[in-house]
Amino acid sequence: MKPTKKIKFVNFIAAILIIIIVWIIMIFAYIISRPQTVELTEEEKNWLSKHSEIKFAPDPNFPPIEYFENNIYRGLISDYFDLIEKKLNIDIKIVQLPSWADVITAAKERTIDGITAAQITPERLQYLIYTEPIIDIPNVIISTQKFSPIITLNDLKGYTVAITKNNALHEYIKTTFPEIKIKEVKDDLEALQSVSFKQADATVVNLAIASYLIDLHGITNLKMVGDSGRKNPLAIAIRSDYPILRNILDKALKSISKKEHDKIYEKWIKVKIERFALSKDFWIAVSISGFIIIIIFVFIIFWNYRLIVEIEQKSIELKNELIERTRKEEELFKSEQRYKELIELAADAILIGDQTGVIISANTKACELTGYTTSELLGKNITILFKKEVLEAKPLRYDLLKKGEVVRIQRNLLRNDGKEIIVEMNTKMMPDLTYQSIIRDITEAKKKEFEIKNANDKLLSVIDELKSVDEVKNNIIANISHELRTPLVSIRGYIELLLNKKFGEINEIQKNYLQRILKSIDRLVSIIENLIFYSRLELNKEKLNYSQFDIYKLIEEAINLLYPNTLEKNISIKIINQQVPLVVNADRDKLFQVLLNLLSNALKFSKDDSVIEIEVKLNNELKVLIVSIIDSGIGIPEDKIPKIFEKFYQVDASLTRQFGGLGLGLSICKNIIEMHKGKITAKNRPEGGAIFTFTIPINL
Repeated sequence: MKPTKKIKFVNFIAAILIIIIVWIIMIFAYIISRPQTVELTEEEKNWLSKHSEIKFAPDPNFPPIEYFENNIYRGLISDYFDLIEKKLNIDIKIVQLPSWADVITAAKERTIDGITAAQITPERLQYLIYTEPIIDIPNVIISTQKFSPIITLNDLKGYTVAITKNNALHEYIKTTFPEIKIKEVKDDLEALQSVSFKQADATVVNLAIASYLIDLHGITNLKMVGDSGRKNPLAIAIRSDYPILRNILDKALKSISKKEHDKIYEKWIKVKIERFALSKDFWIAVSISGFIIIIIFVFIIFWNYRLIVEIEQKSIELKNELIERTRKEEELFKSEQRYKELIELAADAILIGDQTGVIISANTKACELTGYTTSELLGKNITILFKKEVLEAKPLRYDLLKKGEVVRIQRNLLRNDGKEIIVEMNTKMMPDLTYQSIIRDITEAKKKEFEIKNANDKLLSVIDELKSVDEVKNNIIANISHELRTPLVSIRGYIELLLNKKFGEINEIQKNYLQRILKSIDRLVSIIENLIFYSRLELNKEKLNYSQFDIYKLIEEAINLLYPNTLEKNISIKIINQQVPLVVNADRDKLFQVLLNLLSNALKFSKDDSVIEIEVKLNNELKVLIVSIIDSGIGIPEDKIPKIFEKFYQVDASLTRQFGGLGLGLSICKNIIEMHKGKITAKNRPEGGAIFTFTIPINL
């Protein structure tokens, strides 16, 4: 028999055996995937006929496992319940409850017959019984990197892993794998995005949730590269007095075929998997098929001559080598063409010279820049472009170029028309030992740079003048404020004498007017005090006098001082979460002024009959004191919040007229807190009102 005929015979036998293998695999696939029937006992059928309405409640917000969309029950578990209803020919009523806590409460009170999917816990076993798990979705490792083969958490030592803060996985990985660098994020979506944007090497997320979020947000560069070893088995939970319903549902679940399981799984879980373990039935089929393939392989070797195989293989190799060589030559030609096009179309002038500096190539931009034609440049030494004194001051550094360094320098280039321009040259030696210079005209840029420098010098001069004027202004304000305070204090004293009837009796109308005058004087004195204090801050005359004191006692003093003001609007001020005495090291008087200013503001803008809260916290890790003043007033426009700590700034002129003030209080607070190397912030409360918070370092 000729070699070619033997090859044809062997190929014929191989084709027949391959057809047999495919047929065997199809039989196995059919056996594995065919649906099973649900056979119920008479007792079970009677029970179903007597319980026409069976009510189950799902977790209302657990996508893609289960959730409600426009009040329609959806998700992976929803598809399983659709199959159960069809297989048992019953209608199961799905009850939508507001939250998972409501679902658990309903299960305890037996207002529902069960929960669609829940994990088994000792506490729940007191009032629930469970079917076999419907799904057991693992927590998987997601990455963009090529890990090979499947990896475990142990393989991520030294890598940065994004984990949702404070969940069970976070504590597990932190405790069990301390060598893993944990990047804490707020939720699973942020974890996946951190990996996608290369801010972390990997993340560990429930496979179903990962699949849903990746599909929902269109993240295309993530894949599963391993199993964390922790799973989340979910089963149907039934009220403990319905064991027969549990048996019925178990039978329905067992009747679901592998094909039906796979269809649901593929619908809701779409993460790209680098490698994965297949089912037991599949490996049985593969093992049997492999055994048959081995027999075929031995049979083919027996019938094939080594010489024929070698000849054909050599022929194929030669053909492939020729194809590959042709392809590389075409790619090289295209690459050279692209390189030439890039050089020619470049925005900068490009000159290529040999080892002696003779120009061997010049692009169009080089001709425009130098004023020479291509033929005039080629063959000439690059030194024709520079005056002798320029080259003496800034020589061509062939010594540095031969060491592989890139030489960047600015020189005056002499054009063909005799005009000089300032250029920046970047030169390096190429692999073929030629020199490539990229030249850019920076004449205009240098002019702009000079103009900017002159403008900056003028600006600095103006700033110095303004500083002098500002200092004079602050001195004037301080002096005027001092002069105003003296007569006001005297006037206040005489009014108090009148109110105390030192000069005779006064009637109620006179008393009322005198009290109003006294309040106006107090307000004016307060404004003047703020002006004096702020002027001293501006002139750097205020210094901190540190002492140790209990912050809670300081707050109580401020509250007591403002007690008459709280009575007018029936507002109460209280400290929340007050614990043991908290001793801090700071300037007591200045911190007292901050508390008075913030509390006075809260009182002015709070509604009558409301409550102002003061919260004090200590961050032991950062060693800072955190104090928050929380009111229920009118709040602050969001676009105004960044400006409210500026001096003399008023959010609204109408509010200034209504509540008074110069807009210095918050600016003073900011200065005092920053003198303590702290920070003060403001934000609105969702329910109305504002929160002012300041932090200062403390020494306990």
